[in-house]
Amino acid sequence: VSDASEALIWDMTDALSRRDGRKAMQALYELRKGDANAFYLLTMIARQYRVILQVKEAERSLGSNETAIGQKLGIHPFPVKKALGQSRSYSFDQLEDILEQMLEADYAMKTGADQETTIDLTVAGLTRRR
Repeated sequence: VSDASEALIWDMTDALSRRDGRKAMQALYELRKGDANAFYLLTMIARQYRVILQVKEAERSLGSNETAIGQKLGIHPFPVKKALGQSRSYSFDQLEDILEQMLEADYAMKTGADQETTIDLTVAGLTRRR
């Protein structure tokens, strides 16, 4: 993955976590122009929400100490800081539902659903306000 594509992936996942559908779809469109693999995109989206959930869970016992959370999870403090901020916009139930949606999208893509449509619907669903 090129540096530009990697930056676009982070732009997309950050926009998703803020529920900014316009920016998320713009980044997705740019990634597609660069021939980004749909399974890779889904993996990165799921990773982002998994990190947010892990950080939210670790915050219960460690407070907002980014270094301690990072050490516990094996994640650099910078992504922990971002995930802490993002986690405040989601309940545990919402994050678990999102990860379930990721599993369903993965299954759909592996069993014949159109990959591009599945990613589009996933991104659109993740940016809806709850």
